[in-house]
Amino acid sequence: MYELMTQILPNNNESARSYLVRLSAENDYIEVKQLFSHYRNIKVINIASSESSIIECVCNLVDTVEDASFWPVSDEQQEHLSYLIDRHPVACPMCMRDQNYLVKDWQLMPITHCAKHQIKLINKCSCGEKFDWDSTLIEYGCSKCLSSWDDIANHCQVEIMPEHVLHFHSLGFEERASFLEDLAESIYRVLRPYDSLHNKIKLLPTMVDSWSDTAKQGYALLTDINAINTWCQSLASVRHQYKAVGERAVYFPVYELQKRLQGNWLIKGVKPNYVSFAPKNELLNESTISPCRIRNESAKKELNDELANEQLRHHLDPIGFAEMFNCGIALTRKLFKLECFKNTNSINSRRNTIIDIRLFMSSIRTCDTEVPENTVYLSELEELMSNYLLSDELLAFEIIAARLPLHIDKTKNSLIDSIKINEKVIINFLETEYLKKFGANFTKVTTAKIIGISRTLVGQLGKAGILVELDPSSDSKRYTGRSIANFLANYECIDRWGAIHNVDLYTIMLALIRNKIDPIFETSIYKKTPKFVSILNNLYHPSCQKRKQLSLQI
Repeated sequence: MYELMTQILPNNNESARSYLVRLSAENDYIEVKQLFSHYRNIKVINIASSESSIIECVCNLVDTVEDASFWPVSDEQQEHLSYLIDRHPVACPMCMRDQNYLVKDWQLMPITHCAKHQIKLINKCSCGEKFDWDSTLIEYGCSKCLSSWDDIANHCQVEIMPEHVLHFHSLGFEERASFLEDLAESIYRVLRPYDSLHNKIKLLPTMVDSWSDTAKQGYALLTDINAINTWCQSLASVRHQYKAVGERAVYFPVYELQKRLQGNWLIKGVKPNYVSFAPKNELLNESTISPCRIRNESAKKELNDELANEQLRHHLDPIGFAEMFNCGIALTRKLFKLECFKNTNSINSRRNTIIDIRLFMSSIRTCDTEVPENTVYLSELEELMSNYLLSDELLAFEIIAARLPLHIDKTKNSLIDSIKINEKVIINFLETEYLKKFGANFTKVTTAKIIGISRTLVGQLGKAGILVELDPSSDSKRYTGRSIANFLANYECIDRWGAIHNVDLYTIMLALIRNKIDPIFETSIYKKTPKFVSILNNLYHPSCQKRKQLSLQI
């Protein structure tokens, strides 16, 4: 490493780039890039390189400085928040009249004003040209029009200090990072208030036109009840179609912001619902782009800007879907493969799949036809799910995939809890379509549970050819779902029927004997003839309370 002829110490709170400009001037370099040439054998960089690269360069050129002194935030969040550090010069002209260095806090994009002089920080001269990292900037003023800092300061006006800047300067150094993170998350929601997808936060600077105005709005969204109310009421209006899948989906942008915040902000205590926040037809301003390139490219395919913006609002990835509907990521990935999730607006990247959720909501609305009184929650079908070795999420997937009629309880906070289904409909589906799925097969134990008979009887039915064994030569018997479905369609085990319909076995057998109907297998398996079905139906009294299925000896 080349040893510099002159080494200087950084000023308190000085930015790394400001220090490099001063260091190059002290060593008689006309430009900073000449100083970087001594560092080229380690890393090729320039003045616009990342903050970590610039600070690493400084520490390698000058042994007496430490990297932590140049970061405007504490160690833990330095790299994470580097996207909020402006790589171009930002200065307070009044401060620069009395000093020859730029303060590192000035480089933080959301910190838009000088706390000492109460003026807006600037990145360009009154002549309209942007500042450059050069010795003229440090020692005098603008290198383009040669205006001094005194001249430039004369064009600045004292303003009322924004609350977010006051809050930042009131915090201890260790607390500033979490505040900046929270403010950035809130700014994202100011720019895209209605989006279901909240990601790519590190690309936030690409969306911001005016940090001063946007940061004020972001801070208001954290702390001002009027700003919060306006957002929630606007969400209820703009995202009204999400009510088809529950209130949580309508106000999901609020929940998503709350989850990401670290501080104890006013908005974290808000629990939005239609009672508290009635729809208000007041559109908030939106950025025309998202921070995600592939989303923007997909939206550009729309016929006009309004349709493009609509598409951006309804983009959702698997993680976002899982969080919106409080379901597992495994279920989400299965759902994303269904046709109701595929349309021309779907985006498949190397890392992720992004869908337009409107088609899914339309599918749910179409299926939401059942009368609530005729349905039960999935949690009430534990025994049925156990028989088929289905979890509640897998059962929900089968219901959605088959587009079965259902009822959505819109007060629930998860997709699984909100689904209600007619018990007869789901039993019929499982006994027919589900069992007949291509390749479906089940162990002897599961087959016994589904049919409601003993394992011994299952084995006998297999040997008789009524149930089809997947691999007769195997010791571990498995039976095809299609043969089980055929059995349930054409045969009945009176033990199973009696247990389901709360009719004792003696009454059933007595009625069958009187009508001279004999079993076709063992003493309990009967062929489902019209006469047999009629006799059983006459024995069933719906007014009797349904009892739990009997525990069979298997």
